[in-house]
Amino acid sequence: MLFPVAGVQLPWPVVPILGFMVGVLGGFWGIGGGWIMTPGLYVLGVPMNFAVGTSLAYILGQSVLASLRHREFGHMDVKVGLGLVGGMVVGTELGARFMEVLKRSGEVDSVVGALYLVFLGAVGVLILRESWKAGREGKESTLEGFPRSLRKFGVPPLIPTSEGNISLWPLFGAGVFVGGSVGVLGVGGGFVMLPVLIYLLGLPTHTAVGTSIFAVALTSAFATFSHSLKGNVDLGMALLLFSGAVVGTQLGAFATLRARGAQIRFGFGAMVCAAFLSMTLKLAGFGEIAPWVLLGTAAFMSSAALSFLLRPEMRTQGR
Repeated sequence: MLFPVAGVQLPWPVVPILGFMVGVLGGFWGIGGGWIMTPGLYVLGVPMNFAVGTSLAYILGQSVLASLRHREFGHMDVKVGLGLVGGMVVGTELGARFMEVLKRSGEVDSVVGALYLVFLGAVGVLILRESWKAGREGKESTLEGFPRSLRKFGVPPLIPTSEGNISLWPLFGAGVFVGGSVGVLGVGGGFVMLPVLIYLLGLPTHTAVGTSIFAVALTSAFATFSHSLKGNVDLGMALLLFSGAVVGTQLGAFATLRARGAQIRFGFGAMVCAAFLSMTLKLAGFGEIAPWVLLGTAAFMSSAALSFLLRPEMRTQGR
């Protein structure tokens, strides 16, 4: 199938299948999936600028669809999401300015590459370790230690959540951190936001998933608009990708009703570790293998997420 805007010809079944796979993971983990979709399109032969822009357009549609479903399930805290987005706007600009400083110094590749590896490795290992331990002990809540202490920071305005009130300022600060990561590392907001919501703010995992995808929907709207003006979006390709996401996102969201919080976190941690391995292979000179490691793991994880649909719905959801 020819996509004249991007100037590439792709086998049409592959495009909606990719959209379906990333949609399942987006609905299950509360992520946009740009860190999976972009290399996936690039591997298929789509030029990088169109891979990024079209991926963002896809994320916009997929995240809106997932947000509506998670809101129906009661998995979304709109006020927390809005507080994060405000900080993300500031953080993204600060991250972009830091990137310009690195460009002028001529060390952007080495610094960003090192930061990316450290972030992926640390986050992936920590999530795998915590979720594995929580699963064995039957312990679901992450509201202890630092997240619990953060709730004692009572500077107004205070935002009510299911775990008690939280000041707007920690939310704004967390948003600055997420936005800064987006601006420097070039990763999607949900990729950083989910662990921040769970481990720094202490939100229940299911609520964190819905709130994360809601914030992704808001931030991806501006990014899609910006790339559209620059001519980096192939609308036909984005719509074909979204046709797969219409089904995949719904199934991924429904799967969260049958999975415990620790199981969701463990799968996400494994996917982050796969991204770490993919990035390591790329930096080591195995650029042709690296994207396939990421896509292969994503295919396996989407299948694993769908397997939860075969289980009975949980009456009380874990965190």
